[in-house]
Amino acid sequence: MRVTDVEVAGFRSLGSVTAKLEDYTTLLGRNDSGKSSFLRALQLLFDPAESPVDSDYCRVDNYDGDCYVGATLTGYPPDADLAPDGSVRIRRHLHPTSRWEYWGRVPAHNTLKVMKAGTLLRMAYTNDHTLDKPVRNLVETVIAGTPGKVAPETWKQVYASLVAAELVDMEDGWCALDGAVIGGLVEVVMLQADARAGEELKGPRSVLERVGGMLVRAAIAGEASWVKAQETLRQEIARIAGRNAKGEYCIAQLNELEAAFRDEIKSFDSAVSVDSHLVPPDVPNLAFRYQVGVSDEWVNGVEKMGHGMQRSVVFAMLRTHRRIRRVPVTEAVEAAIPPLYLFLMEEPELYLHPQAERSVRGQLQGLSLHPDAQVVLCTHSAAFVDLNCYKGIVRFERPDRRLTLLHSWTGDDLPADEKNTLNTTYWFDPNRAAMLFADRVILVEGATEKVTVPHLAERLGLPTDGVEMVDCGGNGNIPLFQRVLEEFKVPYVAWLDSKEKHEVERARAARSQELGRIVLTNRNWEHMTGLRAGGDKTFRSWQHFVQQGNDPNTPTEQCICVAYARKDFEPPKDDDKHQQRGRRRA
Repeated sequence: MRVTDVEVAGFRSLGSVTAKLEDYTTLLGRNDSGKSSFLRALQLLFDPAESPVDSDYCRVDNYDGDCYVGATLTGYPPDADLAPDGSVRIRRHLHPTSRWEYWGRVPAHNTLKVMKAGTLLRMAYTNDHTLDKPVRNLVETVIAGTPGKVAPETWKQVYASLVAAELVDMEDGWCALDGAVIGGLVEVVMLQADARAGEELKGPRSVLERVGGMLVRAAIAGEASWVKAQETLRQEIARIAGRNAKGEYCIAQLNELEAAFRDEIKSFDSAVSVDSHLVPPDVPNLAFRYQVGVSDEWVNGVEKMGHGMQRSVVFAMLRTHRRIRRVPVTEAVEAAIPPLYLFLMEEPELYLHPQAERSVRGQLQGLSLHPDAQVVLCTHSAAFVDLNCYKGIVRFERPDRRLTLLHSWTGDDLPADEKNTLNTTYWFDPNRAAMLFADRVILVEGATEKVTVPHLAERLGLPTDGVEMVDCGGNGNIPLFQRVLEEFKVPYVAWLDSKEKHEVERARAARSQELGRIVLTNRNWEHMTGLRAGGDKTFRSWQHFVQQGNDPNTPTEQCICVAYARKDFEPPKDDDKHQQRGRRRA
């Protein structure tokens, strides 16, 4: 099972956004652009224990629309009610009241919708005179002997009888959904960037104990004696919470409690009617927890150790989840529908050194490969962004601190050769993904321009903050990187050798007028700068311009200035005389 399409409306800075999630999804963008809000919205949708607060409602631009978060879950076994085609659409309204809904075949009559959910009030049923007589007759035969409030399970049984008798007209629409059902579909683990060590490592809401508890519940789910004990407990709860034909509980003290409370209310106001009932506990949600103690020769307790060790313990539990969940525990566990384990993470790079970042990224991607696990993270580190998984990248932008905009891959799949190029270039320069974090990008052919141009730009006093120089590994690869930047709406300049006529035309065809600019050198780098050809041109360029401090000639300076100003540029046809003069100086 997987969460695919997500829609958020009226939540913090997310006025109305949609995103597609992959097995491994990275959210990137500047601080306060809405990434953490998106993760929080997912947590609220799938975790019934989490409650929205008033500040979650969007007030940007005087927003006055709905406040909700919705998603589609695919890969669910076909269910005539919840998932007729194997997919489930759910949403949670967050303001002004919190409630869950699902999309499917629902009763056309509103009272029957409420009855189906088990939340119908007897008074509301009694006062609804629009129900057909056959419907009302069947309902009365069931609830006539049940005075007072009708239990939710009874209403659900009545609704099932109406469906069986073909007395319910159906339509497509939203219908109420019990939050407990959500907990059975998805188990959420949230790793927050601002959480203290104690919050991550200890307590019923901590990452460590929640993931450990998941594994414990999965391990014992098929234990015969445990299954039998749960069934016995369910039967006992049903016996205690149920009423007989006279509407009485089987335990005398419960009847005394109800009668005494009713009398107390009547003594205050005799015109008030009282409808009370016992709410039975939900048996499956027994809170198993899993605590871990870590110590060494000098320190006893992981909470007293460094932040890096604390995070390492959390990631060790995630690796354990991946390792244990690979193998079915028992046949009984496999027969049940396993929940989706949704891992939401804010800045997993915190407290990690560079090698640990790469290691953790590999672990998280490995975790996401499990059929019952999915990872969504927001990050400021290029180490956690995989350009090969371009469909799993979502870029957040919040212009002028107003409503958030989301940019993700919407085009066709890359052909095999271009996918291979992205994969190959990653191993030569793993930080190429940093271009998706930049305000502006300059795409260049190779290392010579990448190491030299930024130094010359600083010497020329050009604004270089937020500019990322990307070595594309050849002029022929520049259009591929253009396409990536176009998809994620990142402004850029494609810097190419003008002698590469075919590649220049490809770059022009790939760019949009909104985002892309083309800067052409006069023939190539050596010709434009006046450096002599031959040898290691990257080192010679570095030596000439950086170590020796030589100023760029006029054509080189002109190209650099227009590139950092993000303008189109093509060298004049009579520029050769400038090249000769620059070559003599070199």
